[in-house]
Amino acid sequence: MAIWDTATTALNCPTCGDALKFDSAIKASVCRSCGNVYEAGTLNITGKLKFVDVNEASEEEENKREFVCGSCGATVVTNENTALTYCAFCGSPSVVGRRLVKEFRPDNIIPFKVGKDEAVKIFKEWVKTKNKYSPKDLLSKNTISKITGLYVPFWLINADCYTNTVGLGYVQDDPTQRAVFNFKRKVKFKVKNVPFDGSFKISNFLMNSIEPFDFTELVDYDDTYLPGYYADRYDRNALDLTEVIDIRISKYAAQAGELIARTKGGDKHKIYTDIDADSSESYIKNISQRYALLPLWFLNYEYKGDSYQIAINGQTGKISGELPATKTGRWIETVKATTPWILASAGLIVAMILTLILGMVCQRNYDALSKLFLIVVYAGVILTASALGFCARKIVKAYKDVELESFNPLNGAPDLYEYFDSTSKVELIESTDEHIGFQFKTLESNENGKGSHLSDWTWYGGKGR
Repeated sequence: MAIWDTATTALNCPTCGDALKFDSAIKASVCRSCGNVYEAGTLNITGKLKFVDVNEASEEEENKREFVCGSCGATVVTNENTALTYCAFCGSPSVVGRRLVKEFRPDNIIPFKVGKDEAVKIFKEWVKTKNKYSPKDLLSKNTISKITGLYVPFWLINADCYTNTVGLGYVQDDPTQRAVFNFKRKVKFKVKNVPFDGSFKISNFLMNSIEPFDFTELVDYDDTYLPGYYADRYDRNALDLTEVIDIRISKYAAQAGELIARTKGGDKHKIYTDIDADSSESYIKNISQRYALLPLWFLNYEYKGDSYQIAINGQTGKISGELPATKTGRWIETVKATTPWILASAGLIVAMILTLILGMVCQRNYDALSKLFLIVVYAGVILTASALGFCARKIVKAYKDVELESFNPLNGAPDLYEYFDSTSKVELIESTDEHIGFQFKTLESNENGKGSHLSDWTWYGGKGR
């Protein structure tokens, strides 16, 4: 849930009359009743995050049904001729079909292009490639049959982005000298169709990792795309995701700011050799949304009390997810990752045994004057045991981490270039470059007097920082 300040402003929404609240994530005043977004402290509307599917279902939607899981509460919508015998999210057979309670009217949809047979083939090849230590029944007919075609609810966000970036820019034509500038950039650009998952039941990281979708194939929603598939009901609207929206779009703004900052004085033909961006502040305006269904083949696999989610992009076939590993597989990967620590542990064990034997021999054959020697011997045993314990902790930690690192390599969301609105231009609102001096490197001798190396950058002819 987004962080909503408890204190309301003195303004009321001119559309519905409800009190406006300031949302620190998107730095704007928002009406939680109608979804209007206003410039902070004013009644200048800068966007709308609308509410959808809030009214009761009408007679025109009698051709659709919804199934509700009695275990996890998940709700999916499908047409009247498609049945559901188990929950796609938790595997429970306790699903109940009923007529629609709330209306179901997405704005857009990307139809499935990857069929079930192709999805199964992609899944099998991926499992064999990514994790040869998976449980045997992961590729069984029973598991494969649970791969389900889902339309997942997404909020597609369009917005104007503003970013302020400051820092140091360097122009270097010589290995030992560079000119240093203070730069400042204020940039405006647009993003289009940035997708945010409206389903709480599917991991955001998982959904990010199967992006991008080709939004040129986005069409108006029509019930004829639904037969044979299930559409997940959203349980997070766009107003619940303002923090997530801000984090992702701010990342894009920072990318744009640094990209523009590399051009000296805003001239694309004069490029800084390197930059050091000290700070970047961003905000968004004119935010709008579309409610879209995006295609996904989904599998929730249960193994020893844990759930593993696998997703296949139903348009592109891109696959990602979590894969369980047997204990044998995890230990094999652990040994590969910690071979130096295992060898060190073996050496420490041998050293400790030899030290103990030496201590016992000394205790039998030497008089009381050798007690100091015995203390040294047993102190060595204690130190060796401590070192062995340290190695053991490294190995145990590696065992815990190896499944995440080796078997579940989720990718991050695509960068700015995927969602930059190419129909608009990047607007450079402000650009300043102040020359503040030079930095240089000197040739220094190594400590042993043999050879030499360049020093770190030092200032001259300027004030530095």
